[in-house]
Amino acid sequence: MCGYIEIAIIKNYNIEDFYFILEEFIEDYEITFEKCKYKYISNYLVFIFNQTSASNYFLAKELSEKLNSPILYLFVIEDYWGYAFCEKGEILDDFVPCLDYFEEIEDDEKRQEEIEKSCGNAEIIANYFNVKKENIENYLQIMKDNEYIKEQNTKAYVSDTYKNNDILQIKDFLRKLGFEFEFKIYEME
Repeated sequence: MCGYIEIAIIKNYNIEDFYFILEEFIEDYEITFEKCKYKYISNYLVFIFNQTSASNYFLAKELSEKLNSPILYLFVIEDYWGYAFCEKGEILDDFVPCLDYFEEIEDDEKRQEEIEKSCGNAEIIANYFNVKKENIENYLQIMKDNEYIKEQNTKAYVSDTYKNNDILQIKDFLRKLGFEFEFKIYEME
């Protein structure tokens, strides 16, 4: 399955204030408020962007600066999922499992550098969302040549619904962070 979705999770924020700040990014990132969805879970605003928005986590950095609040920005791009955790305009944690997706990295040293920078840090996410690191670290798997390095046909955890090579695994990851809600991944055309 190939798909697309972008989700922002912000603590202690209401939708009216979020819309007000997001308004300045509408044109640059092709955001259509009427097609976006949101939900409150505990004290978090979960915002699902419309299908045609195209920001990846450049928007996450900008929003974290304007919101004056950390933001977890999750995404599915075609056949992999990832996230950026930003605060004050800086990426504190970055998980991009498929570094070669858009451009192949030939140099092994540079590739290793990029992997270390983009492999995700379960401890940072666990601390922020008050979950155990051990409950989320198995999700953070890197791909090589567009294939997961670890076994693809297994689940990160026994209790999971989705396998490692399934973009819907993002739902298992979110559930472990305390965000269980229904959403549909937009299908790629």
